[in-house]
Amino acid sequence: AATQPTWMLGGNTNITSSSGAMTFTNLGALGATAVSGATITFNCGTLSATSSPFNIPAPIYSVLNKANATNGKFAFTFTNATGLLYSVLATNNIAAPVSTWPVMGTTVESPMGSGVYGFTNSVGTNTQFYYLLRQQP
Repeated sequence: AATQPTWMLGGNTNITSSSGAMTFTNLGALGATAVSGATITFNCGTLSATSSPFNIPAPIYSVLNKANATNGKFAFTFTNATGLLYSVLATNNIAAPVSTWPVMGTTVESPMGSGVYGFTNSVGTNTQFYYLLRQQP
């Protein structure tokens, strides 16, 4: 669990165990602003341990440049820091939990190192979709 209320712990919180050592992998930290000295408290039964302090950088927000539909295929471009990976999720049921939204594809940074990313839905459809851009770890 995040020790401070100013940020959230994300990723895989499942524990793997080997020879008495408990391991957490692929954890992520999200905050609305930069956080200095964040810690995680790990609890297992009556045992508890707190991580060493670490810093969480301020989030980098994507800026939508252009969205359009060509030949029935939805496409958009946006800018952000270079070298990032994104998944694009979509649903036609806005009330569905995001955890159930299927991944429609990934974005492509073009040209490489430019910070300009693009996505085109490969499915040509007239169905209304709601899209979510998710940065990959």
